[in-house]
Amino acid sequence: MLVAAAISMACADPYADHANREDVRILRAMVDIACKLDAQRIVVSDRPAIPYGSEQGNAGKPNIQFGLDFGRRQAREARWPRGEICPAVLVAEDSQIATALAKKSEFPGSWEAFIAEYGGARTLMKVSLPVYSEDGKRAVVYTTSTCPYVCGGGFFHELVKTYEGWKIENSQLAWTRS
Repeated sequence: MLVAAAISMACADPYADHANREDVRILRAMVDIACKLDAQRIVVSDRPAIPYGSEQGNAGKPNIQFGLDFGRRQAREARWPRGEICPAVLVAEDSQIATALAKKSEFPGSWEAFIAEYGGARTLMKVSLPVYSEDGKRAVVYTTSTCPYVCGGGFFHELVKTYEGWKIENSQLAWTRS
């Protein structure tokens, strides 16, 4: 019985609308540099990013990035596990993030409440569910990041599975806000 459960977990549907263990490993790879550098705090939304058509068009063929189709893995109900990944990275509930960003402050459109709520964080990041190659050795992730200043951007990242874990091999700008 335990063997059957282990096999079913290992063969989890790579197109399911939930975050599985391998997806979480990829999420950790996406924030690894912030953790290693103990960078300024980053808040990651528990709601996975969904690439928009206009952003996909900027990065190459519509809906295809690095040869993998994002249409196969749209997160409608999925959520990333909440909690601290490392001292520099926190995965927080999307609705609480929205509440903090919507709070009135002395300056309209300010991130004061967000910064106070999340321990000085000045970056909000969203990470899509990964789309995997058929052999499971490559994956593509879409990320967005925004900050309290006039900045932000979206990227497609190609990851490769190595004996040490998932590593970012290539990144491509999808859009930028300046």
